Parts: sequence; C-alpha cells; structure tokens
Amino acid sequence: MRLSIGVPAYNQGRYLRQTIESLLAQTHPPYEIVVSDNHSTDETPAVIEEFKDLVRIIRPPTHLDVYPHFDFLVGHLQGDWASILSSDDVAFPHFVESMQEGARASERAVLVRADYERIDGEGRAFAAVRLKGIRRVSSPPENFYEQLRRPKTGFASFAVRVSAWRDVGGFGKEVVYLGDWSFWLRISPCGDFVHVPRMVSQYRSNYRPSIDRERLGQTLRDEVVLRHAIIPRVASILGVAGDARLRRASRSRCHDVLRTIEKLLPVRDRPAAIATVGEWVSETGLGLSVRLLQAGRRIPRELGYAGLVLQTIRDCLGMQPREGGRPPSPATMKSPARQGHVRLPEPARGSSDPEAVRMQMGTSTGGRRHEGQ
Repeated sequence: MRLSIGVPAYNQGRYLRQTIESLLAQTHPPYEIVVSDNHSTDETPAVIEEFKDLVRIIRPPTHLDVYPHFDFLVGHLQGDWASILSSDDVAFPHFVESMQEGARASERAVLVRADYERIDGEGRAFAAVRLKGIRRVSSPPENFYEQLRRPKTGFASFAVRVSAWRDVGGFGKEVVYLGDWSFWLRISPCGDFVHVPRMVSQYRSNYRPSIDRERLGQTLRDEVVLRHAIIPRVASILGVAGDARLRRASRSRCHDVLRTIEKLLPVRDRPAAIATVGEWVSETGLGLSVRLLQAGRRIPRELGYAGLVLQTIRDCLGMQPREGGRPPSPATMKSPARQGHVRLPEPARGSSDPEAVRMQMGTSTGGRRHEGQ
C-alpha cells in the first residue's frame, strides 16, 4: 500500500503548521505528503513554504469549491491509496499505520475508515466519534445500506483506493456540501469497506457556530439530490432498487432533516426550507410533522404515533431530555403541568396524509461541514 496524503489548504494558516507536523510524525511515513494551496489570502503560503523540503506543494489554476479542490488534489497524488486531511485537522502518529492495517484486511478493500475525535478551535477535544452499526469488513450491498440514513465514514479518518476514486469520477459536482457522503455511497459497489476501530485523528469543528444555518439552504438541496438521484442510481447498480430498506431509510432521514430545520430556523424562516424538501416529505408521508413545524410545535424525536405521544407528554410535563435521552425524575418536573389531560393533535377527517391516517388508526410505524472551505 502506497498511501499518499493530500492536504487541501485554504485560509487556515493558523492550524496548518500543526496539520503538517502531525503527518511528518507518523510511525509509518506516508508515501508522500502533498499540500494544495487553494489561493489562500492569509498566512497559509508562508506556512507551506516552511515545509517546502518535506512536502510537495501544488496550486490549482484558480480558486475551486470544496470538492472540486479535493478532486484536483487526489488527481495529483502518486500513491495507489489516498487520504485527505483538511488543513485544520490533526493526524495521530499511528494514522498511516492504521490505514495500512485496514487495507490488508481485505483484498477487495476500496475504503478504510477509522474513529476520530472532534476538537474545537482551540484544540480541545469535546467528542469521541466511534463508528457504530458497521462490520469490520462490509461488502456490497451492506456497505451501501449502512450509510443510507447518515454517512458512516469520518472525513478526517479514511483512505480510499485511487482506482475506485477514478472509477466513480471522484467526489463529483452533483452536491455542494455533502460531497463526501455522496462519494461513500457511489463507491460502495466497487468493493469492501474496512473499519479500523481506533482513534486516528482529530477533526476540528464548532469554531464557526453559524456555519450550519448559513449553509442550510444548499444542504437541503443536496439532501434532495442524494435521495432522488444518487441513492436510486447506486441502488440500481447494486440491483436493490426495490428494497424496502431504501424507503425506511428515506423516511427516517427526512424526519432527521425536518428536525434540523426546527433546530436551526425560527418559525418565520421555515417556509422556504420546507418547500425545498416538499416533494420528499410527500413521498415519505411526513405531512403531519411539517404542520407541527409550521405551527411552531416540536417534532417528535421518534417517528410514528409512539413518538408523538412521548413528545406530547414531555411538553405537558415540562420535561427536558437529558444527555443520552434519559428524562428527569418526577421530583424535577413542573408540578402544575402534571395536572389535566394530555390531548394529542388529531388529523382532519378524510385526511389523505399517510402519516396522519396511520396515527388515527394507531398503526404508525416507528422508525461537513468543511469549515475552512
């Protein structure tokens, strides 16, 4: 395995030195380290110059968007495997060693993924992200199914076989902010995904608090492209286009997206966001959730009738969920709210909304990002 590591750099000069130094301190040196300066206007060029004898430096002809820049970078790597470490992230000393271990686990491996830490702008770790619900070696189509609801690969902790990257046309341009998730989905038919259950890097986030809201409109459009174009296309390649798991995952993900809208936007700003995912909502029968969203009511954390019952009880009792989903003890509940009856919202008679009908019948079924770019 000849693992090349590419560092896409854009206006993150204050972190870049630590990123490069972490790659130079590997227990198993990578085949090469290539830094691509995407026409930065801060101290990035000066920092890169400090390492000119230790890394290869490239620059695209013009400034590129996030994923076109990644494709430009991978296209200039000379190894048969590639990792990308953003210019604000940090590799642990065993990063390369772990990727090599994963690649040896399966002759058909096209992707190696590992666990990682999340750090803030000051480098303080605030979360350990362990990839759950996946096998040590996942073959098609399981490696496709496991990431239908959310990506199961960290962008600071992966290595991809370059031939697979080339076969699917790279990260591509179909989506703007979810290009990594799109890529994991599109390479799933190419071979095995291998998980190395070890922390190998630190992924920096949460130092631009408004970024999720700023990018929400485009992220919602990306979600629709994933659901209506990319996922059906990959499912067709794998011969699983009619599988019920696709429909279940689509409904669950749509529910997640609606809860994101609820979290990020006040009621007055929600109509445009809801319109963006309107067709998807209709397909998944989540019209009642949208009505709650429009009315300023909280959407249940869980799908279906049981979820609505639990959420309504929480609202009436003044319960705020604790970390891990455990409710407070009865002694901490607001006593006035415990009086009276709980009344659930009822769909209108003759409603054609599938979710509303299932609720009425009691048969409802339960159920990046890249800040410097």
